[in-house]
Amino acid sequence: MTVLPRRHSVRLLGITLTAGSLLLAGCGSSEPATTSPSAGSAGSAGATSPIPVVASTNVYSSVVSIIGGDRVDVTSIIADPSADPHSFEADPQTQVAIAKAKIVIANGGGYDDFVGTMVKATNTSPTQIDVVELSGLEKSAPVEDGKAFNEHVFYSTAAMRTLSAELVKDLSALDTAGASTFAANAREFDAGLAAIDQRTGAIKAAHPGSLKAVVTEPVADYLLAAAGFQDVTPKDFAEAIEEENDPSVKDLADIDKLVSGKQVQLVAYNEQTSGPVVEQVRSAAEKAGVPVLPVTETFPEGVTDYLAWINGTLDTLEKELG
Repeated sequence: MTVLPRRHSVRLLGITLTAGSLLLAGCGSSEPATTSPSAGSAGSAGATSPIPVVASTNVYSSVVSIIGGDRVDVTSIIADPSADPHSFEADPQTQVAIAKAKIVIANGGGYDDFVGTMVKATNTSPTQIDVVELSGLEKSAPVEDGKAFNEHVFYSTAAMRTLSAELVKDLSALDTAGASTFAANAREFDAGLAAIDQRTGAIKAAHPGSLKAVVTEPVADYLLAAAGFQDVTPKDFAEAIEEENDPSVKDLADIDKLVSGKQVQLVAYNEQTSGPVVEQVRSAAEKAGVPVLPVTETFPEGVTDYLAWINGTLDTLEKELG
C-alpha cells in the first residue's frame, strides 16, 4: 500500500532566476495560464491596470477574483483538477508570474513552502500573505495527543473571512480607486461565508452530540467540526498518514472496527489522493452503510468558485446524512 505524501514539494527544474533569464522566459512563446501585466503598470496606488496576483492553488485564486473582480489578474500555481495536489514542479511560466506579482498568496503551515522558495528565487518583494499565519488558527489550536496542526485552513470560514479583509487592505493599497469595489465584493463574499455557517450550524443542531467521523486525511476537518463532527480517527493511523508512512495492519483494523461496527456516522476521504488505503476505508464504509464524503484540496472539474465548492460539499454531506 502506498500513501501519497501530504506536503507539497517543489522542484525548480534547474532554472536560475536572474534578470536575464526572466526576460528571456517572458519573451518566449509559452505564457502563464493567466497572463499578468507588467508589475510596473500596477505599481502605484492609482493604477488602472489589473493588479497581478499569484496564489498557490485555485482555491485561493478564486477568493482573490471574488474580492478583486476585473481589477486583478490572478495566476494559480496549482489549478489542474486532475493533477496530484501533493507534488509540484515549477515551470518557467509560473516563475515569471511570481516575479511580476504584486501579491503572492500561500496557504502556509508547511502546506506549500514552495511558494516562499519561488519568491526568494525571483529576488522580488511582493506582498506575501500566509493564510495560516493570518488566521491565527495555529496559535489558538488545542494541543491534541498524536495530532499535528491541521493546515487545511481553506475549509475554515473564519480563516477565509480574515483573508477577505486582508485582501481588501492589500488591494486597496495598490489601487485606491478600487477600494470601494473591493470592500463591496468582500461584504458579499462574507455574506456567503455566513450562509455556510448557517448550514453547518443547522446540521449540528439536527444531530446534537451524536456525530463522529473517520477521515483518511484531515482535509475538511474545519468544516466538519463546524457541522458538529468529532474526528475519532485512531491516533496511530493519523500519525502514519501525517508522517507519510503506510498504516500498519493494526491501524487499518482499528479503522475497520469503527467503520464496520457503525461507531461513526461519516467517513471522509481525499479523492485526490486515492490509493489502496483510501479505497479500503471507503469500501468498508459503503459496505457497512456508513455515509461517505469525498473532499478535495483544489477545485474538482467544473467548479471555479470558492462558495460553490464549499456549498457543494455540504450538499453531499446533507444528502449522505439523510
